[in-house]
Amino acid sequence: MSYSGYICLKISGDDIDFQSIEDSLGVHATEFQKAGEETVSKYGTHTYKSDSWLYEIEYDEIVSISKSIHDFMTRFKDSGESIKKIHNANDIILWRDLYSDYFQIGFSIEPTLMKWLAGLGVQLDIQIYLHGRVSLSRNLPKMRSKGR
Repeated sequence: MSYSGYICLKISGDDIDFQSIEDSLGVHATEFQKAGEETVSKYGTHTYKSDSWLYEIEYDEIVSISKSIHDFMTRFKDSGESIKKIHNANDIILWRDLYSDYFQIGFSIEPTLMKWLAGLGVQLDIQIYLHGRVSLSRNLPKMRSKGR
């Protein structure tokens, strides 16, 4: 069984100054798009409606959703005021995609982490893609009626 996925901080808006964001946050974008640019994929052509600045890292190990978000966001622990200023003029989304061979996954997010993200104005988007199968041969004891 395996996990994989990524976590990404995405800033989108009109006329984004990409260099200013990188200077404020202290990281370089892994990808960015300008409004009107088009990309072609197996799903078709997509035209970006706004500018987007993205900083993304991949995961290929078992890391809880909450821990991965916390670890990722600690990169920006000294940039809180900058993130708040960026949020005043742009949308900020932190998204975590998780792909798994398991059939079912549960997760929790600590209140302090939710409060921290909300205080920065960061929207949280979690998407889980499960590719697991149910096994019917679990060798569990069978239930018996009381009369037998």
